[in-house]
Amino acid sequence: MGRRRRGGGERSRRTKNRGRTAALSR
Repeated sequence: MGRRRRGGGERSRRTKNRGRTAALSR
């Protein structure tokens, strides 16, 4: 549940919970 699925660009550009959960959730 904490792996890089999309690429890690959204989790770094957004907050620590919004891009992380949204990008890793997909």
